[in-house]
Amino acid sequence: MHLGDGDGRMSPDPGRAATGSHRAGPASHRGPRRPLFPRPHLFGGRRSGPAVRSHDMTHAPLPIPVAAALEAANAGAIEDFLAAFAEDGAVDDWGRVFRGHDAIRSWSDAEFIGKQVRLTVTGCRTAADTTTVSTEVGGNGYNGPSDFAFTVADDHITLMRITG
Repeated sequence: MHLGDGDGRMSPDPGRAATGSHRAGPASHRGPRRPLFPRPHLFGGRRSGPAVRSHDMTHAPLPIPVAAALEAANAGAIEDFLAAFAEDGAVDDWGRVFRGHDAIRSWSDAEFIGKQVRLTVTGCRTAADTTTVSTEVGGNGYNGPSDFAFTVADDHITLMRITG
């Protein structure tokens, strides 16, 4: 996923894996890390992130914490990933629930960011306070299609449920 041509949208780039490779140079040459969340200034002060474009489909904008979590996962940035979650937020991985930052970190180290996950967004839909993001998952763990249902409240993810 990369930010488009100033049109306020993130879009999958078919010629490049969603690895955060839109950043120039190796990490040691990028200067100090800045947190990915919150960054409403990137989205014109809006409370939602950029829209997601998948080939010829355009989808509604992602909530900022959801966009931040996806970007952080692709960048391998666990602190930024955790910052998108509420303190008592949770990950539900097929019925296994990990609540709070420490539990989410342990799960992620073993099964998500620790497996160099790469998420390419293929679609999204929102109903009430839940945004479901369809992805193609790559990395050194599970590879294939998967859906992530994000529940957001007060500008933080309260639940990330892996649903498909």
